[in-house]
Amino acid sequence: MLFNGVYVLWEDPLIVSCQGPREMHSSLSIPRPADILLHPTWLITPRSLPKLFYYRWQSRRLGKKVHFMCNADESNRLLRRLRLPGDLASINCYINEQVFCIIPEKKQYDAVYAARMVPYKRLHLAAKVNSLFVQTYGDCRTPDGAYDLHRYEPRIKHCSFNRSWVSNGELVSIYNRARVGLSLSKVEGAMLASVEYMLCGLPQVSTGCRGGREQFFDDRYVAVVNATSEAVATGVKDLIARKVDPHFVRSETLKKIQIHRERMCDYIINIIRQHREDAPSRDALLNHLFGNEKGIYKWFVQFKDYRMRHLA
Repeated sequence: MLFNGVYVLWEDPLIVSCQGPREMHSSLSIPRPADILLHPTWLITPRSLPKLFYYRWQSRRLGKKVHFMCNADESNRLLRRLRLPGDLASINCYINEQVFCIIPEKKQYDAVYAARMVPYKRLHLAAKVNSLFVQTYGDCRTPDGAYDLHRYEPRIKHCSFNRSWVSNGELVSIYNRARVGLSLSKVEGAMLASVEYMLCGLPQVSTGCRGGREQFFDDRYVAVVNATSEAVATGVKDLIARKVDPHFVRSETLKKIQIHRERMCDYIINIIRQHREDAPSRDALLNHLFGNEKGIYKWFVQFKDYRMRHLA
């Protein structure tokens, strides 16, 4: 998903979706009644419930209704017990498969890890992967402003990495030059990169995790290993030796993405039916939201533009 704006999923009734606290607070300022589908970038646990109840209170106070779209089964079970509105519909269903795809590139790296320079990404677990590219970003920089991954994590000084922000096109090229994708965090949100790897045909090595990326795993092309550098390196070697067909990885991943898209569309249709009788069919809504070259990005509008064009 994108930041600093909303996805306008339906206009009448107004249904928007967003991710993250900043986007949620801005959505509440929309001067019209609206249903807001919030896709949290974190794992919803009992510890995060005060934040969710605050959003619920704020949305009611401002004439909105917030729906919590979960990335993980455990989060969905928790919210169902509390009877909070929402459903299991992973943030990963927003990824545009026409952007993240298999392209002809010469393999250059055994593994790629798309990971910000933060502790929970556990970059040190990739220390024994011989040929590694880390696509990164963060606050650890050289005096001239370039990313300084080797200073941040000296244990992976052998790896290559990007010195500045990369576009989606550059990222797809990086993925396709690798043989395996890495996902090494223990707890986070759904981890978009995990599914981006697989849409680019990469099998994946993951540590055991909570947060939602496991929704898209399949043991035919995902190896879940212990959280040690030795286990990660062995997992990479084993997956490379298996010579998994990249088109098989991609096609199976698309099937899993479709499940979450259908679930989200069914949820949106139920909201529409609460306001009017002529709700679209699931197939029509799927085509409306995802059936174009930009995917659901077509419906993304920055807040300043949306207020000017539609809500002023």
